[in-house]
Amino acid sequence: DLLRSDFYFSRPVDGYQDEFDRQGAQDAEYKAWIEGLSGLLEGGSSDVLLLTYGGAYITDFQIQKALIHDIVLSLGGFLSIAVFMLLHMRSSFLTACAMLEIAISFPAAYFFHRTVMQVTYAGILQFLALFI
Repeated sequence: DLLRSDFYFSRPVDGYQDEFDRQGAQDAEYKAWIEGLSGLLEGGSSDVLLLTYGGAYITDFQIQKALIHDIVLSLGGFLSIAVFMLLHMRSSFLTACAMLEIAISFPAAYFFHRTVMQVTYAGILQFLALFI
């Protein structure tokens, strides 16, 4: 009772000779098409059908969308913590200092990661680790 179909999307896009023909323009056209297709695929699953998809650009696009969503939620949490601290301590100065310490910890950690540990690449997974 299992049926599996795989569809591969890749270049060259129609109107190009091969994947290296006008690569910048072809990449832009392909990415725009994938982003439009992503909207269709997101609602494709149902109770009887599980739709999974992935690929070179579409997976990165989905991760970036999830990362932006998580960042917005984090900012909301950051603001709610600031409001709670302000109500609890009744001091805007202490609240600002505490929130500044939290905010400064991220560039300090990145500086340590980049200069002391000498890791020059920061991929998407390192940013996603912030939310674990």
